[in-house]
Amino acid sequence: MIQHRNRTLRISLSEIVNNALADSFLSADIAASSSTITIKDIGNFAVGKYVWINPFAANSEIIPVHASTDPSGNTLTLASNTVYAHTAGETVYYVQFNQVEISHADTEDGSKSVLGTIGLLAREKIQVYLDLSETAGFYFTRFKDSVASTFGPYSDGVDYDGWEENTVGYMIEAGLREISINLSEKVTIHDCLHWVNKGLREIKGKIRKWPEHFVYDFVTGQAQRGSNVVALPTNIYDSETRRSIESVRIGDDLALMFIEPGAFDAEMDTSKKNTVRTEASSGDTTLEIDNSFDFEDSGIVHFYIANVQYSVQYTGVTRSTTSGVLTGVPASGTGSISVTVPVGTNVWQDETEGRPRFYTIRNGALEFWPLVDASRDDQNVYLDYNTAATAVDSEGDVIDYQRFGMLESYLTWRLWCKSENNGILDKSNGFYTEYKEYLNDAIRTLPPRKNKTSPNINHMKRR
Repeated sequence: MIQHRNRTLRISLSEIVNNALADSFLSADIAASSSTITIKDIGNFAVGKYVWINPFAANSEIIPVHASTDPSGNTLTLASNTVYAHTAGETVYYVQFNQVEISHADTEDGSKSVLGTIGLLAREKIQVYLDLSETAGFYFTRFKDSVASTFGPYSDGVDYDGWEENTVGYMIEAGLREISINLSEKVTIHDCLHWVNKGLREIKGKIRKWPEHFVYDFVTGQAQRGSNVVALPTNIYDSETRRSIESVRIGDDLALMFIEPGAFDAEMDTSKKNTVRTEASSGDTTLEIDNSFDFEDSGIVHFYIANVQYSVQYTGVTRSTTSGVLTGVPASGTGSISVTVPVGTNVWQDETEGRPRFYTIRNGALEFWPLVDASRDDQNVYLDYNTAATAVDSEGDVIDYQRFGMLESYLTWRLWCKSENNGILDKSNGFYTEYKEYLNDAIRTLPPRKNKTSPNINHMKRR
């Protein structure tokens, strides 16, 4: 986490401790100028990198670990002597970095130039860097191992004028400032990101139809002859019901009517569908499918390849739920297999083609009926739908609610509960009351939305 205000960068160091490779504590007092330390549990400590002893205390220090002397017993050999004396029980962290590099770029995606590299202040939770050279652009930081000359990832870029109001970084900074705390082992950046995402989901769950989450005329796929299933968008809020869908259209036809899965199956009537499990070749006398139980004892089935319907005649069925076979297929002529039929090709019996009129949602996909005919093959399937709130994973991420202030109040409440209330969620707290008021006002002032329905005819409505 980095902040910038009045030419001063503030960099949180708590994440180095929170992401330590190992931790233990001193099992014996250590005098100043010691070249070794004795710790309770040497496991996961190794050669190289650094130990951070008693972080953020008056005698805190970061010391490189010896590069070639392996930890032995409970003793860890250092590459330089301690500066301060330490007492048994002080915490020892095995960390990856001992410096922080500050860079600047004119734009958020522009090339970075290094402004300075400074050693970590072991006694401070916040590292401060004063920059008098830049008057615009973006700042970045990354931690550095000065011995190995390796780096951690760059932070998000913070604008010279600070985080924008609708960013996660701004909300975290405001919440920490509101209750006068800093990031620490108790309250981490990961906690903040988790709470922001939890708040996003909670707000979305109160009412799904936030105007900023609607997507119109989204092409979710193309209607292929012989297939009546298309995938739903990955960011749709609800992939198991039609609650997040406003309209479905294929090509320039009228919108499809939603019906529940049971009614959809009734519209499909006697049609049967399964898929090819073993590739068939021209002239084969059998067609192997997955589940053959629904197919008639003999008859004709169809499959569709490249907008062409092929009819296959058969005289027998080997019944199976996993290895069905249609047998007695003529080797040539009418009703024979005349092309290569790939695995996964749909096999139909008694299907209907034409203009699709209905759709349903199940198994995370959209199904329509009837099948598209040859004139509609490869037409776009358009969807108007409502998305889930976009999850965040860094300070620079933008909150995709217009009323983003309500999330700031929610985050501040969670920060207060963790730091001041032992993690107990107190909904009588003023920050939570403020969040609820913001949320209720946002819901109350939303413009009404009307779902498209079928027309009323003689006061009767088709459901």
